[in-house]
Amino acid sequence: MDDNTLFEASEVFPKSHLGTILRGFRTREGLTQKELARMTGLKPHHVSEMETGKRLTGKEIAERLAGALDVDQRFFL
Repeated sequence: MDDNTLFEASEVFPKSHLGTILRGFRTREGLTQKELARMTGLKPHHVSEMETGKRLTGKEIAERLAGALDVDQRFFL
């Protein structure tokens, strides 16, 4: 394996759920839940519910999150 090998999130974090991945990307970008909500047109409590596993995302929300966090939308589906 060379230093440029890429891994899927599920390979690195096999038991992680959407919320853990979302929180990790949000934290990486230095954003609060409120800031991410503003960037994506979501309500802050919806971001919180996604991070705690109480709310799922659909394709449209996944696209908005991916755009705001500069990642592939498949992380959120």
